[in-house]
Amino acid sequence: MRKSTVPLLLFALSLSSFVTAIVLPELFAGWYPELLRDVSHTLARVTGFVPFALSELFMYALPLSLILYIIISIIKRTKLRYFVRVIFTWAGALLLSFIWLYGIAYFCPAPGERMGLAGYTANASELMETAEHYRGILNASGVERGADGRTARQPLTSYNNAVINGYTRLAGTYDFIKADPAPAKGLVLDVVQSHFGISGMYIPWFAESCVNLDTPPQNLPAVIAHELAHRQGAAPEDEANFLGIMACLNSGDVNVEYSGAFLAFTYLSNALGKADPSAQARLWAGLSDAVAEDLFGVREHYAQYEGPLNDMGEKVNDTYLKAMQQEAGTQSYGMVADLLAAEYIKR
Repeated sequence: MRKSTVPLLLFALSLSSFVTAIVLPELFAGWYPELLRDVSHTLARVTGFVPFALSELFMYALPLSLILYIIISIIKRTKLRYFVRVIFTWAGALLLSFIWLYGIAYFCPAPGERMGLAGYTANASELMETAEHYRGILNASGVERGADGRTARQPLTSYNNAVINGYTRLAGTYDFIKADPAPAKGLVLDVVQSHFGISGMYIPWFAESCVNLDTPPQNLPAVIAHELAHRQGAAPEDEANFLGIMACLNSGDVNVEYSGAFLAFTYLSNALGKADPSAQARLWAGLSDAVAEDLFGVREHYAQYEGPLNDMGEKVNDTYLKAMQQEAGTQSYGMVADLLAAEYIKR
């Protein structure tokens, strides 16, 4: 095979794999999810020996390497044909491996579907009832609080152990979940990630679930659980939110349980606000002062990062999700409200 055909072959395989997953998802449903979990969990154990996030290093090293290669190619007067072939070969290899290590999961049965919750659209009354349930959990929680009255931050190890325990418990109930001992890793340049609106990321080439440690402690455990859900094969964001919340609620740790309920309440409240603003006002009126303070604290935290960089990060994520056939884009995160209502009503 001629070297010049390698990039074309890689892109052709990528496109054909992606289109096949869209058009004929049943070809993958019976074997891909389980294989993906096995491969991802094995890879996570290997990359887990590295104490820092390889994904973060990769995220910064990739564009820098490209710039360096361009500079070297100019200095050496590399032939344009050779330069283009190298660039497209690497791009094709990354794309093909991404599709098989994660992309196909978008078109396989997700946790909500496997639990019989998919396709449910909650009305305002059901959203209110479910939100009141989670409000009750929050108001009664013994979550540890700091001197300012807001949720106190715990060590990342503590959060990780509790979330992993939550997934281990879920694995005992659902056969589509596998106990996952590999913890999430903290990002070093966390404030940079905050400016771009990134609270966590899952990079399938390393099977690393990474979290922004600048995230408020009310949200951080749920973010960890969300990113670990991606490693379970829950690719759509609403499904990862849902599975992450379930893991938090089954963690056996009061701080992590609170975070799961906090995220659930937030999305349910937002959905209720669109369906019935007056009901949302009544919902908030029943919050304890401490929980209300936590909600205001989250707003304050993220308000300081609003700006063009945050807008750009939102746009990039929205474009990526739509490319993965998630029509709602970044709005899909909030669609977890329907899954939460369906799960609560089904109990």
